[in-house]
Amino acid sequence: MRELQELLAKGAKSDNPQAGDIRSTQVFIGSPTRRIEDARFVPMPPGRIGRLLVLLQMMSRGLLSQPLLSVSPWFERRRPEYQDRLLGVSTKGDWDDWILFFCQDIEESCEDALLRVKRLVNVRQRYRSLLDEHRYSGLSVQTAMYLIGQPAVTASMLRRRFGKSPSAVQHALSRLVSVGILRAYPAGRGNLYIAPDIHKVLAAPLGAAIDVSAPLMCERGE
Repeated sequence: MRELQELLAKGAKSDNPQAGDIRSTQVFIGSPTRRIEDARFVPMPPGRIGRLLVLLQMMSRGLLSQPLLSVSPWFERRRPEYQDRLLGVSTKGDWDDWILFFCQDIEESCEDALLRVKRLVNVRQRYRSLLDEHRYSGLSVQTAMYLIGQPAVTASMLRRRFGKSPSAVQHALSRLVSVGILRAYPAGRGNLYIAPDIHKVLAAPLGAAIDVSAPLMCERGE
């Protein structure tokens, strides 16, 4: 549990030397004065990985085969109502409203995740078609397929991933940039390569309109 909390906090605002340790102070939610006396909800101590455990439980029961679902964005968009529901549980034992609220989160988050997956599958297929048109194969195709799960890469990352020479990796990256699958951005001594179509899908806010069958950005001349 402590290792999970440390991984969850890594690189986030809550990352600090105590990340992964059991809290020595009580957590509280919805206090405009930052005083526990004014909090709208005080969860049972200790621990702050309940949402992650929900997904792990769903996976352990076979409801999810991959950790593609996140319940946090939906809650964050409805923070006042989220705090009201928690307040109802702590003051009135109103579990029914909380459970219905949580189920609504799961339903809408699942629909959103499904839409993103469908779009990524379509992008993957369009990548293959585009590369076939240019008769690119080998490492170029391997890299394009790898981008679906890792839309930002560097040459060194790809060398480690595929065990290829620097020249082979650079040749593949140049090909992908030339057809618009990747865009290069200066970063330190080299470049950071980003797949804009994949990044757009992953960065879209919850509930955003995602056109599953839209052409690639390079196909639209963007």
